[in-house]
Amino acid sequence: MVNFYEASTLTINTAFNYSILAPFANVVQNGGGIFGTLVSYNLDQNAEVRPYAATTIRIRRRILPAQQVPAPAGLALILGGLAGITVLARRKA
Repeated sequence: MVNFYEASTLTINTAFNYSILAPFANVVQNGGGIFGTLVSYNLDQNAEVRPYAATTIRIRRRILPAQQVPAPAGLALILGGLAGITVLARRKA
């Protein structure tokens, strides 16, 4: 893809084998054609725009269901420590 995002005018006089992004440009296409996609503000077309073949690669994402997260092993240590502090506090009182 060729990006002409700041261009105001664009003239194409030969075959172009890339997609063109010129969203603010007045594009004049004189010959050869474009093999790709054209995005422009205005188009004066004297040749054809041929989009890419239908061999587009599609990416599928598989979303897994949420899993239950087990309590960390440290939870047992924390509870054991609190129980020990409670026992020591009762012995001193």
